[in-house]
Amino acid sequence: MGITGPEGGEPVRVGVAITDVCSGLYLYSSVLAALYQRTKTGVGQHIDVSMLLTQLSVLVNISSNYLNSGIIAKPRGSSHPSIVPYQGFKTANGYVVVAANNDFQFRDLAEAVGWPWLASNPMFATNELRVENRSELVKHLTERFQEEPTDYWVEKSKHYSFCSFPS
Repeated sequence: MGITGPEGGEPVRVGVAITDVCSGLYLYSSVLAALYQRTKTGVGQHIDVSMLLTQLSVLVNISSNYLNSGIIAKPRGSSHPSIVPYQGFKTANGYVVVAANNDFQFRDLAEAVGWPWLASNPMFATNELRVENRSELVKHLTERFQEEPTDYWVEKSKHYSFCSFPS
C-alpha cells in the first residue's frame, strides 16, 4: 500500500486482490506446463506457487527501480512515474484517463485538446522534458479537460493515437 493513493496522502488498498489473482494465473500456467510434461514423459510434477514471489514479479518496475538506482517508490495518485501525461483528469462531469505514451501521441493529444502550442513548447518537446516539467503541463491539461464532459474527450480521442477512457 506504500505505492498507492494520492501523492502525499495516506496509503490506499489496491482495488482487487492482485497478488491472489496473479498467483492464480501463475498456477494456471504451471498446471498447463505440468500436464504437457506428463503427456510427453508420463511423469507428474510438483507445483509450488509463492505469493511473495508473485507480488515481487507484479512490482517489477518498482523493484527494478530500487535495485538499479535506489529510488524508493511513493504514491503518485493516477499518474505514471516516467510517462507524462498518463493519468486521470477531472472533466466537466467526471474523470477521463489519458495516456500519451510517446512524443507522437503527445502531439496528437495537443491537437485534440485544441492547444497545438503545447507540443511545440520546448518544455514539453520530449517525454523526458514532460516528466521534468510535469506540474506545469498537468496544470494546463487539467484546465482544458475540465471545460468539456468525459464523453466528449473519450469520443474525441477515437480520432487520434493517444489512449483515453472514462473513469
